[in-house]
Amino acid sequence: MGFFQKANIIAAIGLLLVANDLPAASASSAWVSVSGAGTSAEGCPRSNPCNSFQTACSAVSSENTSLPQVHVISPYYGNSGFNVLVPTIIDGAGTFAGVFISDGGSNGCSISMGSTEGIFILRNLTFEGNGSTGKGIFIEGGGDGAQLIIENCVIDGFTYGIYVDASASSSNITILNCTITNCTNTGLYAANSAAMDTLTISNISIVGGQYGIYLSGAWNNGVSITGSVISQCSINGIYADPDDSTNINCINSLFTSNGTAIDASNAAIVILSNNDFYDNDGVFAGGGDGIVQTANNNRVPNNTSVGPSPEGTVSII
Repeated sequence: MGFFQKANIIAAIGLLLVANDLPAASASSAWVSVSGAGTSAEGCPRSNPCNSFQTACSAVSSENTSLPQVHVISPYYGNSGFNVLVPTIIDGAGTFAGVFISDGGSNGCSISMGSTEGIFILRNLTFEGNGSTGKGIFIEGGGDGAQLIIENCVIDGFTYGIYVDASASSSNITILNCTITNCTNTGLYAANSAAMDTLTISNISIVGGQYGIYLSGAWNNGVSITGSVISQCSINGIYADPDDSTNINCINSLFTSNGTAIDASNAAIVILSNNDFYDNDGVFAGGGDGIVQTANNNRVPNNTSVGPSPEGTVSII
């Protein structure tokens, strides 16, 4: 019996157990369900869940509600990506919820924030690629005041794990408790063309690829990276190349077995405190007006070199 057949049998059993034991939906929001045993192509109530994330997202896009929700109520493992076009919560808590992208170039999830001020949340989801192409999660656009939260997600085997192409002047993106592995180019690529307020990265793990985190564009209120692990990235753990002066604060994080752990280029100011750097080819580098500021509490043993590169600036704060 194949994996999908087993998953659907388990899903069907789970659906019978949970269909009558779920909280009531809020009167102000649409509540749409997804299941590996789902058959519905529209509406998708608890008793007749959607058969895919895309069907569920299409269902909530037609709802005139403040914040629709998509919940996975029994194991679901889809074989195609999905598009999110309106502010939505998508949550796989309590079961397995994910997609496997086998065709080259496709994304696991594409979020178009448009010009909305709403909240987009992806939580407790798994995105598995074919090992070479596509983006696990692709984000574009963003209205003033828009918020995006990616939480407790696992991403593996894409070209880019998370790819942000933002264009809002006062929005916020938060990525926390996520694991990104085996993405051939970059774990987290984040660019912004209109000085988005904040990018917050907390407790994520990135393993493999050329870059762990690649920051570009203009980040108005800076970037915060805390409690994270970046490992085995062949070029840089963090590469910061913003268009305007941008503070990137990195604290309580671990960088190990990377090319150069931190590279501050262009107008970047990377501020480091209480981090560990082990077994990297280099620790600090910079180019142009890039600056690395390091506190005395960073630990840098067993690296091939510390830095900086001839063009960069490293200072003790």
